[in-house]
Amino acid sequence: MSVTDIRRTGKAVSRRAAAARAQTGTTTAVPLGRNFAWTFLGNCVYAGCQWGMVIALAKLGTVEMLGQFALGLAVSAPVMLLASLHLRGLQATDVAREFAFADYLGLRLASTAAALGVIALIGWVVSPRSAPVVLAVGLSKAVESLSDVIFGLFQQRERMDRVARSAMLKGPLSLVAFTAALAAGGSLVGAVLALAAVWTAVLVGYDLPAARRELARAGRHGRLVPRFHPPTLRRLFRLAAPLGVVMFLLSLQSNLPRFFLGWYWGERELGIFAAMAWFVAIGTQVMTALGQSASPRLARHWAEGDRAAFHRLVRRLLAVGAAAGTLGVATAAVFGRPLLGALYRPEYAGHPAVFVCVMGAGGLLYLNSVLGFAATASRRIAGQPVVLGACVTLSLAACAALVPPWGMLGGALAMLATAAALVVGYGVLLVRSPRKGP
Repeated sequence: MSVTDIRRTGKAVSRRAAAARAQTGTTTAVPLGRNFAWTFLGNCVYAGCQWGMVIALAKLGTVEMLGQFALGLAVSAPVMLLASLHLRGLQATDVAREFAFADYLGLRLASTAAALGVIALIGWVVSPRSAPVVLAVGLSKAVESLSDVIFGLFQQRERMDRVARSAMLKGPLSLVAFTAALAAGGSLVGAVLALAAVWTAVLVGYDLPAARRELARAGRHGRLVPRFHPPTLRRLFRLAAPLGVVMFLLSLQSNLPRFFLGWYWGERELGIFAAMAWFVAIGTQVMTALGQSASPRLARHWAEGDRAAFHRLVRRLLAVGAAAGTLGVATAAVFGRPLLGALYRPEYAGHPAVFVCVMGAGGLLYLNSVLGFAATASRRIAGQPVVLGACVTLSLAACAALVPPWGMLGGALAMLATAAALVVGYGVLLVRSPRKGP
């Protein structure tokens, strides 16, 4: 299915969306504030616990171990995001129910299996010493990917409370398991495998049963089994592939500074840089909560032709992103050195200028997150890989020029320049895209 194929008239899509909501029992919209509150709570608990794992690794392990963990994330995240095809976002904004959940699940299972093999190969080529850590992180990301496609179902039905409950289960249990394994044996591989085990337990014990109950409301289409119908999967893949490329490029450009730091300066510098970058994740969780909660509403406004409501909601989200970015930069400038020293160790606090640049890049990325959700909700898909491809090229050039001589500061400046280019690129995409049709 091409992008042109999904452009319907607002009235036609509105009728199909209404029929789909009636079929699934979703006749009234869940208040956006309630969905945001649940998503924000779940994301903050989950992000806080993940950050707790980084702190535990900094306290109980070494800077080099934190660097290996960051390398594992840098290798596995782009590959797994490419394989995910951003099916969650596509499913959440599928107001006309073009595909069944079984189709999304079938495609995600096939792509995740392929991604695991690619991650293992890349890990062995990039750093044989860190390959076991990279593979363990990839395995945990594979489990997370399966939960993610289930979350797409919940998000489509505007049941973000189910997503939040899953996150609030995974977060604390992951932190306890990761820290206990690290303290008991001191093995990073063992700690990451404990993390993967917890995520698997939550997938089997909560996510799948909750999805089964949600799908039961859809009658004969409510079976929790994947469907591997080649013509349907090909259509879904053709529609989703540009978004998969977008997510891959977005992750790649954010991880390029880490690749260059690890290659030119070693795992120690990478570990310190990654510890600073985790602060950006707090604001990212706020914006992700907003975007995920608002995506179905944005898609519905666009499908029904209510452009005023669509742009009004986008402006509100951008205002929150700007406030979060400003707060992050101010915190780094005023409290950066003592904050890094207290949370991690004194050796992490020696680069305040790098920290300010990293938080500045984070603020711009918060704005771009909103623009990305808006672009996907309005089905402005084809131009996104072009924007991301240009930004990855810029990031590659900036990292090559700045990281070898300046280390972490060069990586932070490259990150800042690329984030600014992303905001400009997505802004142009939204302004210049045709506005007729959904």
